[in-house]
Amino acid sequence: MELHGWDDIASRLSTLAASGAWVDMADLIDDDMLQECAVIASPVDLPSALQERYQGLVDQLGLYIPFRPGDRDKFWKYLLQGILSTSNG
Repeated sequence: MELHGWDDIASRLSTLAASGAWVDMADLIDDDMLQECAVIASPVDLPSALQERYQGLVDQLGLYIPFRPGDRDKFWKYLLQGILSTSNG
């Protein structure tokens, strides 16, 4: 956060998190911050967006969507196929 000049916001977010004011935290996060910290893409574009952002930087990713067999199987299959096809192409 400091790298981007968001020191004050980081401090305020930390204070809100410590008090459990999760809903109030959203008001402090703008689109620029979100773009910097998250990969925002439709499910169709997600494999290529992840590849573009992290190619050569990481060898493993963790998504904030829990994987449960039988839940979102179509999404996970599509994501895996998309990532494998972009890494082999």
